Amino acid sequence: MRGSAGAAPLTLIQTTPLGQTGVPRQRRVLLAEDNAINQRLVLGLLSKWGYAVDVAENGRIAVRQFQTTQYDVILMDMQMPEMGGVEATAEIRKLEHGNARIPIIAMTANAMLGDKEKCIEAGMDYYLSKPIKSDLLRQLLDQVLQNIPRSDDPEFAALADATTPVEAGFNYAIALQSGDAEILSIITPMFLEACDQQVEEIRLAIASQQADDVYRTAHTLKGLVGNFNATPIEEATRALEQKGKAGDISDSEHLFARIVEEMPALKIALKTYLDIPVQN
Repeated sequence: MRGSAGAAPLTLIQTTPLGQTGVPRQRRVLLAEDNAINQRLVLGLLSKWGYAVDVAENGRIAVRQFQTTQYDVILMDMQMPEMGGVEATAEIRKLEHGNARIPIIAMTANAMLGDKEKCIEAGMDYYLSKPIKSDLLRQLLDQVLQNIPRSDDPEFAALADATTPVEAGFNYAIALQSGDAEILSIITPMFLEACDQQVEEIRLAIASQQADDVYRTAHTLKGLVGNFNATPIEEATRALEQKGKAGDISDSEHLFARIVEEMPALKIALKTYLDIPVQN
């Protein structure tokens, strides 16, 4: 049993369901996410909090794993190759045949008008905007696992504001002070290792005039830099993402140039945050 609406607030030790031996059963989460950094970030958090986690790299794999393994909740990224989160959720709801409904939490860096409606229509129960905040994710998981909402009464976490003004002379070090320390400790080393490749993928997508690739690569980088409150880069990648989604990536070079211009300052701030020597 997953608990009832009147149950006491969930703690992993006291209210985790009992297995056949009477020993508390570890909660199992299916994480459907294609980005390696986001995978490692969420996996690190959930493992730290005592959850067992399986990872699916796309929606098709997530549907297959749902059919073979019992999960307590699914974290479902909206944008994935082969099959996205909306399509995967719709497939899972069909497979349930009206039986016990697994809670599905949508995760996306979009925060665009209409996203919430798409999630509801597909059968998702909650919506969590990226960049993920560790305290919000943990609170939402606790709430989901002690009180499953009715299918006709979905509840969603508030959408993040998708429009933040860009400030001149942006101070990335100060922006980091408002970040989630638990998230930063996990994701910063991984981002520093991968960010140059992320930027190169955007450059290649623009050079090859592939709007879908521009949308995908800009969407990924936008979600990552959002963890650092890196507003100038986040705004540039959001604009590229929207152009790619619209299928018109003309006049994209100035947006990419802004990313390239701002990235060194962000990297210096991140290395300083980690006490990594910065080379001149």
